[in-house]
Amino acid sequence: MIFGSLYPDIPIPKQPLTEFVLQRAINLADKPALIEGLTNRIITYKQLVESIRKIACSLAARGFSKGDVLAIYSPNIPEYAIAFHAVATLGGIITTVNPSYTAEELAYQLNDAGAKHLITIPDLVGQALEAIGHSKVEEVFVFGEAAGATRFSVLLEGEGEIPKVQINPQEDLVALLYSSGTTGMPKGVMHTHHSFVANFHQFQNCEPVSKADAIIGVLPFFHAYGLVMLNYSLACGATVVTMPRFDLEAFVSLIEKHKITRIHIVPPILLALAKQPIVDKYDLSSLRVLTSGAAPLSHQLIEECEQRLTNCVVKQAYGTTETFVTTYTPDERDKIKPGSVGQCLPHVECQIVNVDTQQPLGFNQSGELWVRGPQIMKGYLNNPDATASTINRDGWYHTGDIVYIDEDDYFYIVDRIKELIKCNGYSIAPAELEAVLLSHPAVADACVVKSPHPSSGEVPKAFVVLKAAATAQEIMEFVAGQVAPHKMIRRLEFVDKIPKSPSGKILRRILAQQELTNIKAASSDEQPLEQRLEFLEQLDDGSLGQRQELLIAYIREQFVKVLGINTSQNLDIEKPLHELRLDSLMNIDLKNRIDTELGVDIPIDMLLGNSNINQLVNLLLQQLTAKNTIISKKSSAELATDLNSEVVLDSTIFPEYPSESFVTEPAAILLTGATGFLGAFLLQELLLKTQADVYCLVRSTDARSGKMRIQNNLESYGIWHEDFAERIIPILGDLSQLMLGLSLQDFQKMSSIIDTIYHNAAWINYVYPYSALKPTNILGTQEILRLASRVKIKPVHYISTIAVFESPAYWGKVVTESDQLDHSEGMKLAYSQSKWVAEKLVMLASDRGIPVSIYRSPFISGHSQTGAWYKDDVICRTIKGCIQIGSMTDITDTLDLAPVDYLSQSIVYLSQQKDSLGKAFHLNNPQSISWRELTDFIRSLGYQIEHIAYHDWQTQLNNSVRSQENPLYHLLPFYQKHYQQSTDPKISCLATQNALTVSSIRCPPVNEQLLNTYFSYFLRSGWLGVSLPSNKLA
Repeated sequence: MIFGSLYPDIPIPKQPLTEFVLQRAINLADKPALIEGLTNRIITYKQLVESIRKIACSLAARGFSKGDVLAIYSPNIPEYAIAFHAVATLGGIITTVNPSYTAEELAYQLNDAGAKHLITIPDLVGQALEAIGHSKVEEVFVFGEAAGATRFSVLLEGEGEIPKVQINPQEDLVALLYSSGTTGMPKGVMHTHHSFVANFHQFQNCEPVSKADAIIGVLPFFHAYGLVMLNYSLACGATVVTMPRFDLEAFVSLIEKHKITRIHIVPPILLALAKQPIVDKYDLSSLRVLTSGAAPLSHQLIEECEQRLTNCVVKQAYGTTETFVTTYTPDERDKIKPGSVGQCLPHVECQIVNVDTQQPLGFNQSGELWVRGPQIMKGYLNNPDATASTINRDGWYHTGDIVYIDEDDYFYIVDRIKELIKCNGYSIAPAELEAVLLSHPAVADACVVKSPHPSSGEVPKAFVVLKAAATAQEIMEFVAGQVAPHKMIRRLEFVDKIPKSPSGKILRRILAQQELTNIKAASSDEQPLEQRLEFLEQLDDGSLGQRQELLIAYIREQFVKVLGINTSQNLDIEKPLHELRLDSLMNIDLKNRIDTELGVDIPIDMLLGNSNINQLVNLLLQQLTAKNTIISKKSSAELATDLNSEVVLDSTIFPEYPSESFVTEPAAILLTGATGFLGAFLLQELLLKTQADVYCLVRSTDARSGKMRIQNNLESYGIWHEDFAERIIPILGDLSQLMLGLSLQDFQKMSSIIDTIYHNAAWINYVYPYSALKPTNILGTQEILRLASRVKIKPVHYISTIAVFESPAYWGKVVTESDQLDHSEGMKLAYSQSKWVAEKLVMLASDRGIPVSIYRSPFISGHSQTGAWYKDDVICRTIKGCIQIGSMTDITDTLDLAPVDYLSQSIVYLSQQKDSLGKAFHLNNPQSISWRELTDFIRSLGYQIEHIAYHDWQTQLNNSVRSQENPLYHLLPFYQKHYQQSTDPKISCLATQNALTVSSIRCPPVNEQLLNTYFSYFLRSGWLGVSLPSNKLA
């Protein structure tokens, strides 16, 4: 999908840059064009034109001609503009150099650019002379006076007329700007005269600078943002006050002195304006417009700044060195959206594409931004490969920035692709966390980088500058209260300042490299095996008090590793473990670490409840006391639970208005679990087979991001369509909360709107105890039934599982759809227990007059045609993990896989048949496969894998799976305790097949064809991660 500009296209003249910039100068004559901020030295427009003419003549006399390159190695001073346009007038090329560059860095750019001349300042002459010894530079000029360099003022003695030069604006280069070089050596970005002139015309309506304006030139002129705004301001007849470097007090003093009206800055400067007390000492009332670029701003920071600068509008823009300004926001406050960088400029086209597949995305979907337009660079100098990889054949420049666009065509920057933190498979944007950190009253500045972590891959590490007293723990808890658990700051370090470039960009790579070095140093200090053995011996031989102290230190150490925090001293041993906000993978990682090293068996529910480190230590002491390896065989979740006593449906859940009638063709459907695997396909099927709006319960902070979660989920399986958008309505709530987390008013409103409910959501976890799953799977179902009973009767289509027949009472027996769900005794898996109780609640609701139907699914496999599968489920993890360890076993009697499209189509079709109400349906596959047959198929592809006995497989699992690199790692607690039933129940689906007979819906058999589809998808998506030895799927 291509997003164009909402602005009308405008004519762009084919005009040389200097001709365009100076076209008003003759009428401005004595008006100040440039003022040196520190000295108040003034250059008028008349002097500007005359100085450019003289410098150009002198350079021409020295043999400088069209196509030659001159480097400017200087901070911001008025002569920068003079030198730039003198060269441009001759058809030359200016390469702007960062004045903070070392001699070595300068030499690289001079050589790469092929510079003939160099202009610098006295303080940098030494480095300049050192650098040119390894370049083709013929002469060094200096703004001022210094030994070894020619005074720039000598060039002002030039007389005569500028030589006539034919300039082709669309082809001839005028500027050679260098990228930051964060991923390799800096690259020369080639810009033509036309790219400058086009860009000025593109944003002139959004940035209406006039001769009445005074602009402060604080952004470095060597940088694209600073250079573009310098030239645009001069072209508009404004006065530019230059600053050689940013100093806050000097900055605000110049704003007051020169009555600055517009400023173009970067977030660190805006941050200082919003938060530093010294700002209040100066009168900044002349400021009308503040435009920030280079990095996204938080809404809160913008508000803080506007509250301080009461007459000033704060807005954002977006661009890169390669694209110049791409999006912009008008000056009108009512056209500014918080957090947005504005809309496409005229003649600009944008695409947002999936980072992995490069497929175009739609509104409110985050992906990489591609840009096309007349302001785009010509390419990278002497680097055709880099150019080809960045600008494709259709002219799209790949920015590397993650963005999304809303329904009003406003763009929002999320982060850089290369800066995303990958934590336990989640992508975390540093900029999002930085915005939260900066909202803390004690934080003056912050930067977040990725920090390597042994089990999570990477975790967020924050570097923080304080302006008031605060502890690391306080700040981390502040962030934790505002973000999802996987986004928590895991490590925090206080620093005096955040390193930044002269343009104000955070130099994240410096802190990231520093963190990587520190982590490597720390890992080299890991305790050797001898010390570990000594620790275990001390646990055996020490007194009770000594053993307790050893275990407290050990447990703290394990928490530090799993959480990824800096020091165990931050951990309070009396603090409930659940308040440490470990996610499910972290809990399992922690259990696996301790169980493996100490030979114990920590009940997983102990890590989820109100237990603390002290209580955990006492449990370990109990388990280690008898023979060192006494293992507590039963957690609270595994004790014989009378599930029948759990089947209690709130007595208030009765239809308010009992009636035989209900809506048979719903206009509004509630679907739970739309962000899950089956939920995505159910949503697609409901949108295709009904005319209803589908209300989707989703956990999110706002409706836009909630809808984005749903859309991204469908996109990930290749089933999103733009036509779906208007009929999907996100409902912000939480299945585990009373009234689904809605207010009473909203709950009643939903009760009035909804006609039919598809309750698909459940927490599927094979490790967690019953108590952890109960709020979502059982109490959540009760709240769905409460909604169904309110105001008007609503049919409930409940998606259950054949695992409700796990009880040994069903082993070896044929179980039909009409059989009663009577037995729960002997059920081991907490997930199965929770679904058994939930289904019994649904049956109770049916007895009270709520129409229900039940759909029991087996293991859900990928789409039968595309192979698209939720690759983090237990079957995919098992397949991939078994390939890695080279063995597979009979985990169940048969492997019952039903393709997700078969399930979604069957559920929606059956739910539309009136005689389905009051019935249960079995959606298992009548033609399943054995684990041995699956092993043989995988081996036929060329993988080295064998089928072995279950006990032998368990032993191999315990010996081979030691880290998260194997997908079976987080299933270890399940497979270590998994028992093999003598005979699985025989689930009959005959009645369901008969009910589907008149439809065209058939369940594909699990055969070689279907398995080929799945493994082709695994390999095509790059998920399998194990090279295919043969080409049998090609």
